[in-house]
Amino acid sequence: MKQVVLFIIHSIMITLLLFTTAAATDINACFSIRFYRINDRIRERDFKAQGMGVRLNMQKILDTDFNFYLRYRSGKTHDTNSAPNFKLYDLSLKHDHIMGNLGFAAGRLNTPIVGAYGILDGFKLQYQWADHYYLGGFWGTEPDLLTYKMRKDIQRTGLFAYIDRGRNYQGNFSLIRQTYLGKLDRVFLFVDNDIDLSESWSFGQFAEMDLMEKDAHISEKQTFRFTDVFTDLRFRPNNHFSATLTYTTHKEFKYLESMSDIPDSLFENSVDQSVGLRLNVRPFKRWRFYSRLRYGLNSVERGYERFISLGAANYNFLSTRVFLTARYAQNDGLNALSNSWYISAERAFWDKFRTSVAYRKTEVDYKLTGSHSNYAAFDVAFTYNLSWQFYLFLKATRQQGSDRDETRLFLELSYRIRSYKEKSRP
Repeated sequence: MKQVVLFIIHSIMITLLLFTTAAATDINACFSIRFYRINDRIRERDFKAQGMGVRLNMQKILDTDFNFYLRYRSGKTHDTNSAPNFKLYDLSLKHDHIMGNLGFAAGRLNTPIVGAYGILDGFKLQYQWADHYYLGGFWGTEPDLLTYKMRKDIQRTGLFAYIDRGRNYQGNFSLIRQTYLGKLDRVFLFVDNDIDLSESWSFGQFAEMDLMEKDAHISEKQTFRFTDVFTDLRFRPNNHFSATLTYTTHKEFKYLESMSDIPDSLFENSVDQSVGLRLNVRPFKRWRFYSRLRYGLNSVERGYERFISLGAANYNFLSTRVFLTARYAQNDGLNALSNSWYISAERAFWDKFRTSVAYRKTEVDYKLTGSHSNYAAFDVAFTYNLSWQFYLFLKATRQQGSDRDETRLFLELSYRIRSYKEKSRP
């Protein structure tokens, strides 16, 4: 009964949003309803849940320069006793020229100026100077990076300078003061740059550099420590070949945004350092081959991670597109050694529908207990575009192994809106 009430509330909210979009000049939106079902034969549970997702960008509201952004998702964890969770990724109001070149944004901000994870509940002010330069400041609290719930214990205040020279160079420099429970936690510099070195070479990086850090266990203050560093060097001499070399250190935050699983975010703090290489080769007009390699070190688990992915794509195979992918990953830690294999094939019948099949197998050896577990999974997915506005996604997964025996079903119905209205002349 509680789920039905929540579902009705969400439906009313989306209906109101649909009417609200009529006030915007430029609208880009997507509303989706999701249905989950997991039948676990080992635990004898039949899990059912509904979810909802909203993406809404509204530009030029009521013929003004106000812009509104909303990104929201609701769902439920596998625990049948848990309450539905609500994840608010973006809810902000923005105006770039509220007073001349002075602009502001308020709400849940998704912007790289606030740090490596780029999300803050608060506001920012900025001043645009000479078309390419922005100066400003911000204040807010950092939400929980796993659940996206509001938190008040971590607060950030900062000043930033942003440079936008188009494809040639984009850079941001932020000086940030962070407090925890009202006490100084750290002062750090966040630097984010992307630059074209030449016609073939480009370079990107972001990093947090601690200028002062207060350790809760000791009275001394640590200084000048790099955290959350990411760099990539890209080489693309022509349309037939490209290569990217990456380096990452300390914790890494990823948006999985997977429609196949209920969790849609993951905070990874296992790999302290990793290097990677991505290659793309297009020897023929219709064929493209790509690969990805990564090697990481874990100081906490005193282990390593190896990852390799190979793929091929044909863009005109019997009037369709075909994608083939194979992956292998190995994690060797203090407590366990795991190996996983993954292969998939996808066929897209242009703009109308696409189908895919995938198989993955995982084996884990637990070093402390000497036990062993393994499981295999088979996925079948189908996407059908009823029209440009409506599309349907269906996925079925069968998992079976030494510690699991379950079937998963996922269904999503989505409605998209894209409209542009000519601004009325006075």
